[in-house]
Amino acid sequence: MMQKDETTSPRMQYSLDTDFGDFLGEVEPVNYQDNWLNPSCYPEPIFDRFTNWWTSIHFCPVSCLQFRGNTLASGSIEKVIKIWDINLITCPNTLFGHEGPIRCLKFEGSHDQSANTSKPNGIVPEQSPDANHTSNPSSTNINEQIQQHKDLAASKEYSSNVKTQNLNANTVFNTSQSQLANSNPTVSNDLIVSGADDFRIKLWQLSSGYPLLTLKAHTDRVCCIALLPNLILSGSGDTNVNVWKRSIAPGSSTAPISTLKGHKGSIWCIAVADEEQTPEGNTVRRVVTGSADETVKVWDIERGTVINTMVGHKISVASVGVYGDRIVSGSLDRSIMIWDMRQGGQAGPVRKLVEHTGAVGCVQMDDVKVVSGSADECVKIWDLRTLSSSTQADHGTTIRSVNTIRQDTAVACLQFDKARLAVGTRKKLKMFDYSI
Repeated sequence: MMQKDETTSPRMQYSLDTDFGDFLGEVEPVNYQDNWLNPSCYPEPIFDRFTNWWTSIHFCPVSCLQFRGNTLASGSIEKVIKIWDINLITCPNTLFGHEGPIRCLKFEGSHDQSANTSKPNGIVPEQSPDANHTSNPSSTNINEQIQQHKDLAASKEYSSNVKTQNLNANTVFNTSQSQLANSNPTVSNDLIVSGADDFRIKLWQLSSGYPLLTLKAHTDRVCCIALLPNLILSGSGDTNVNVWKRSIAPGSSTAPISTLKGHKGSIWCIAVADEEQTPEGNTVRRVVTGSADETVKVWDIERGTVINTMVGHKISVASVGVYGDRIVSGSLDRSIMIWDMRQGGQAGPVRKLVEHTGAVGCVQMDDVKVVSGSADECVKIWDLRTLSSSTQADHGTTIRSVNTIRQDTAVACLQFDKARLAVGTRKKLKMFDYSI
């Protein structure tokens, strides 16, 4: 790893109350893109944990991950979510409750650039220790409601089929988005949303392991989720994207407010795009999806219509990322394609990235790079700075990667911020720091 002068480039410190990559204290921001795109830069992992959490023999494959501040959350095939302290390399909490493998995670506020009783297409409330007890969300904030349920659970004998750590009760209440905004600012940093093969979406409080609500979301596995300030979007093996209003209160409809229909195969991935202004001055909220039908679609969320369809991959699209008007898609056909939403699907991909020798299961992009992970046990970093000076003759040509970080097994998931890269494989969770 390239050495840096610690007096001019201090190592970043992270906290739950900061956004991705923010510094604590009076430290000037530093641009680490030179490290990311330096072919000679090979960072050592600052977090490195085997995933044999249950026994010393059997490994628990990581299926998804998310990090923010000093907290890393990982979902596994073994139906649990692990909450990690990145600095201490410890696991202070485990979330139990899903009845199928965890497929996706998203922190509340990170808007992208089986239970006991079910209600069709709606919230699945965990059984309350007192059937006559209800909380009044109009008179109390989210912290007070959580405490009410804890106090109630502590005062009565209660058991549940859904296990949580550090709690002897598992009840659900519904809180509106306005209440979240008016409560303690750190509360939203303490919430995470998950989706699983049990067809359900859960909203958790990380500090307590407490499930605040469960949605019976689909008729097949929940493969991916995305968050907007007042919406949850979920893609599924049932070929639909359901749009849920997060200001759900007792007595309100528990059905999704809309369903995006158009894909002919399972929807494996979803990402929120920037809003678009129409010539008439209207704002269009957009979302991008990738599917087993080999296509990438751009949707108008409010209208529920397809804006563009990108065709080019030969097998399922497993991952998509968005930055500005660019889309990056990774496929089981081993290729990565970059698209321009302004040109539409008929123009074809702007660039093709074709060095992986295995299925590409995860991609993310920003203004200067793409980071990809594959079944070939490699993470690759690609330099996009040449796109700004490209001509029409370059359309559809390939870009070579600038760096490869080899892993122990197939790469299942990854995420990066300004200076850190988290990678999940069948055997390990790792985090690399490009600031040192």
